[in-house]
Amino acid sequence: METTTPTKITVEATVNAPIEKVWKSWSEPQHIKNWCAEKMI
Repeated sequence: METTTPTKITVEATVNAPIEKVWKSWSEPQHIKNWCAEKMI
């Protein structure tokens, strides 16, 4: 299926943790690998 107009998708989450911890988990490579890709077994 093709579309001719772009679709905007917004994802939001509420995280019950200190902002410093959330930012480290979101921005540092050693943490990103834990949530950004499928883990190899």
